[in-house]
Amino acid sequence: MAAFASLGIVWALIFRPQWLGGPATYVMVRGDSMLPTFETGDLVITESRAEYRAGDVVAYRVPSSDVGSGLLVIHRITGGDARRGFVLRGDNNSEPDPWQPTGADIVGVAAFRIPSAGSLLGLLHDPATLASLAASLVVILILVSGPPASLPASRPHGYWRSRLRRVRTIAR
Repeated sequence: MAAFASLGIVWALIFRPQWLGGPATYVMVRGDSMLPTFETGDLVITESRAEYRAGDVVAYRVPSSDVGSGLLVIHRITGGDARRGFVLRGDNNSEPDPWQPTGADIVGVAAFRIPSAGSLLGLLHDPATLASLAASLVVILILVSGPPASLPASRPHGYWRSRLRRVRTIAR
């Protein structure tokens, strides 16, 4: 019980998402702009900080006036400042990003990486996967619950064995 309480406290202090008032944001990496640091399908947990500086790998939102607005981009700060805007670039890119987010636009600095976990979570966003999981759950619930009360719970011992013998005899 103490282990669960400890895990709950760690989650609340470190891994609780920002939308629940915590410091963390979860980012699924897509593309190869951050190779070799991050690969497509990695899940990166970022934590918000008061200050960011050159060398930090941060996640920021694409400005609302641009294509892809609201999407999270995770790249490295290469220059600039929080007031006028940071210059960012993917580790595998030769050119800087077209956006220069300010400190307020950055959601956090990369703190933890879970390889391939983003791909697994991405599957859960697929309607076909969700439908398959729901159908499987229904089948399991039906099998576990047993027959309805209106049907006999079971046949007498040996019933099916005698039926099988009759079928074999008729088939000969």
